[in-house]
Amino acid sequence: KDFMARRGINYYYLRDSYNGILPKPSVDNPRVFISHQKKDSDVAAKIADYLLDAGIDVYFDQYDSSINRADSNSVVNAIRTGIENSSHMLVLFSPNTFDSMWVPWEIGYAYNSQIALNVLRLKGVPKDKLPEYLKVVKVILDIWDLNQLISNLTKIDRNSLLTEGRIRMYSDSIHPLSEYMDSI
Repeated sequence: KDFMARRGINYYYLRDSYNGILPKPSVDNPRVFISHQKKDSDVAAKIADYLLDAGIDVYFDQYDSSINRADSNSVVNAIRTGIENSSHMLVLFSPNTFDSMWVPWEIGYAYNSQIALNVLRLKGVPKDKLPEYLKVVKVILDIWDLNQLISNLTKIDRNSLLTEGRIRMYSDSIHPLSEYMDSI
């Protein structure tokens, strides 16, 4: 199969972009909503970039200049639009998330939608300390699991993704996510 890898698209501005024609996510073209606590914006950007490099479309709100962060309605509408126009949600769970008011709201909204919910546990959160309401969804514990999720979403074997340079080996000492996630 002659495959030309494409970088994913960050659909950070969903309302008026793309000439009013926003392609819907599908089984063949998933889109991942990145849910995170504001203090984790830097790591969220790195994870969003990792998914984009793998060819997966994302919605990452930190780049959405249409959000008036001083207006709760603007924030809520952007989150709803992002979730409704995504096929998957990846909740980044760090020690900061325990104090978040928005992340549980986003999760609750996702529970009432058709979105596939995944939790990505970051370093500093023991495996057994995730809140009870997250123990019923798929938990990404480490880079190995994240690479497997990418393989599942793209429907491309992990070895092929590695060969194409779309993902990095979990044991790579200079992995872009090794500072934030366990290797295995």
